[in-house]
Amino acid sequence: MDALSVGAVRAAEQVAQAHGITVSNAEVVADGSNLLVHLKPAPLLARVATTTALLRRPISAWLGRDVSVAAYLHAQGAPVVPPTDLLPPGPHQYDGYTMSFWQWVEHDRDTMPPTSEAGAMLRDLHQTLRGYRPLESSGELPLLEIFNEITRWLKFLEGRRALSGGELIQLRETHWRLAETLRYGGRAIQPIHGDAHRKNLLKTEKGWLWTDFEDACGGPTAWDVACLVRTAPEGVESALTSYPGAPTWDELLPYLRARELEAVVYWQLQAQRFPEQRSEAHAKLRDWQRRQPHSGAFGQ
Repeated sequence: MDALSVGAVRAAEQVAQAHGITVSNAEVVADGSNLLVHLKPAPLLARVATTTALLRRPISAWLGRDVSVAAYLHAQGAPVVPPTDLLPPGPHQYDGYTMSFWQWVEHDRDTMPPTSEAGAMLRDLHQTLRGYRPLESSGELPLLEIFNEITRWLKFLEGRRALSGGELIQLRETHWRLAETLRYGGRAIQPIHGDAHRKNLLKTEKGWLWTDFEDACGGPTAWDVACLVRTAPEGVESALTSYPGAPTWDELLPYLRARELEAVVYWQLQAQRFPEQRSEAHAKLRDWQRRQPHSGAFGQ
């Protein structure tokens, strides 16, 4: 772990202990966009913003939406990892870090659900999310914020001189063209997960549970469907059959391209914090460049 992550663990321990939670061992579960740490022996998981805190301002708004959406879904009986009830779930701030707290659930970290099962679960999730109304403290769900923030990401990368001028131009032009396509796509808007890939379904004793609603926003369900099927092992078109009433291939295509753009730009961001990932990030960018339509007719 780098110094940012070490400080994140310490901050999570301090906040938990200030609320009367005994922490004998802090086990880091994940360290990437955010640091996830199981504060043993309590069934308590801290989610501390690390990389995301460098990019999202204010990060407390994103973590607040995560807690609000998950709490609503849990109250509706949806299969989600709920916020903790051992202390206020947050967001909390300590020593420059922002964090939220969750119920720890034992899960198989090496297993993802088959797309056929995940697609049906995503459809059910969307139906439940239609009734979500944000609390005043968490604010309204912004429209496709996960896609719109690419503008800020590219500005950050430009400031770090992480990409060449030509690369920045290509990424920005692709973003602008896709933004126009998505803006006038004519699809119904509702609350969506925002990052609904199979890794955000955890295999537990209670079955599969959704997690990670930090990217929750308003948008067409096609965005979540694209997130789910883009890397499906059986291929996109076959995976689409798992989601009842899925968009057609033509309807889904701009969302697939938007999700792909979001992923390749985020790889470049992660590589700024984790230098050992830079070669892989550059390889992903080169692969993305090779696969772009030469006509520039994005979303057509």
